[in-house]
Parts: sequence; structure tokens; C-alpha cells
Amino acid sequence: MLVVAGVDALGAAADYDRVHELANEHKTLRQMLGHSGGTEEERDRDQLQTIKDNLRLFTPDPVKRAAKQEAMCQAYRDYLTYAENLLVRVRESRFFLDVGQVPAPLLAPIDLYLSDAERQIDQIRRRVLQGETIPHEEKRPWPP
Repeated sequence: MLVVAGVDALGAAADYDRVHELANEHKTLRQMLGHSGGTEEERDRDQLQTIKDNLRLFTPDPVKRAAKQEAMCQAYRDYLTYAENLLVRVRESRFFLDVGQVPAPLLAPIDLYLSDAERQIDQIRRRVLQGETIPHEEKRPWPP
């Protein structure tokens, strides 16, 4: 029942009074909430304060949202550090394979993976950490 009211409130950008009115007066919404009729007693059940309390569950707390955002950014920074360290190791291995005279056609897939990983790391850094929107033409499907 709470989810229906919350989705309705968020989708309609409704304030508490509007959600209260909808919950009490709108037959379809009342049926979705599990109320069969529209008696005075049923209407009294959906008091404004109860709706406010329930809808607060759908409204993110700015402090919690900021903490969650920072935790997500730190996780991405950790991931990027890990990915960049792996790329260093792959480049070193690729160098030794090249020096060992491994034929170029056998090294081509490694070069392809390296370039794609570099592109993805760059885009993650720009999109998540710097808030940039990546232009569509810079995105490409994998495999090319």
C-alpha cells in the first residue's frame, strides 16, 4: 500500500495534501491500496500525518544521500586505482611478449583490450568523478 502511494506521489510530484486527497477520494487508487469502499471510517484511516510519515520513507535525507554519494565515489576511485594497476601489469607483460618476438597478430587482441580498458577508465573518471556527460559518439559497443 505504501509503495503505491509513494510511486503515485513521486510520479505526480504531489504534495502531502494532494496524496491525502488521492488516497481518500480516488476509487482506483483506494482499490490499489487495498481499501474496498469509500466509507467515512475508511477515509479516516488515511490521515494526513500517516501519509507524511510514510512518504518520508521515499524522500531521501540529504545528509544520507551525500554520504552515499561520497561512498560510491570512493568505491569508483578504488576501482580505478585497481584497474590502472592491472593495466600497468598488462602493458609490462605485453612489452615482454613483444621483445620475445611474439608475432604481432597474436598481440593484437591484447592491444585491443588495453585500448578499450583505457577508454572505459577515462569515461568512468569523467562521468562519475567529474560529473561529465559522455557524448554518444565516444561510446562504442564491445566488441568493435
